[in-house]
Amino acid sequence: MSFTGCIQASKGGFIEAVEERGTPKTVLNHYDLAIKFHAYSSIPKTFSNDGYPYVGESTITGYMPNKCHETPPPHPTHFIRLDDKYEPYYIQMDENGVGISAPVWPYRAIGHYIESLYEQEFSHPGSYKACITSFRDFLKTLPETNPGNVLCVVKPIESSDDEYMAKRKRELIDEYGNGSFDLESVPSDKRYYIFNGPVRFTLKDTSDWMAHGYGSSQPVQVQESLFL
Repeated sequence: MSFTGCIQASKGGFIEAVEERGTPKTVLNHYDLAIKFHAYSSIPKTFSNDGYPYVGESTITGYMPNKCHETPPPHPTHFIRLDDKYEPYYIQMDENGVGISAPVWPYRAIGHYIESLYEQEFSHPGSYKACITSFRDFLKTLPETNPGNVLCVVKPIESSDDEYMAKRKRELIDEYGNGSFDLESVPSDKRYYIFNGPVRFTLKDTSDWMAHGYGSSQPVQVQESLFL
């Protein structure tokens, strides 16, 4: 709708005020009246410096790069997958098999990944679609890691812990001790509390992990908001 059309659709004295002013019916000539009469719906969302609304997509404003048809460079990425009753959990690992993220469900891993793509979009505009698909497929096809190969360690109690966190740590330490314990030793119906608790995860043996392609280069990267 043009600005003139918007004026005609307005109520509450705005039309009369515009007519009384008698100036050309542009946004710049009447924005003060739109504020005075609370006629904000009369202002088109996109208009030129001359006060005339644009029709269709603007080609002179905004960031409009040409889409890149090249594949972005791959980012070395290491994940392990630990299945649970409802959804599998994914943990990002460093090259030594030490967990550097909290266990998360697929939607969170994908969500964090999508947030991390903004920098890549500057060098490879439009590549996000293929990258998201690739990352989603990467998670789906990742085999489950043997729980017997995963060491768990409860984080130590710290003075900065709030009451709830300190209590959770004490409960886990009382049950599993201050040292490490195998994930396999935790009953399957209790692993949810380990995955969502103050626990760090490490692989005991990374040779099988690397041999099966868990550490292969994939066109994926995950932002540090996943990091512990």
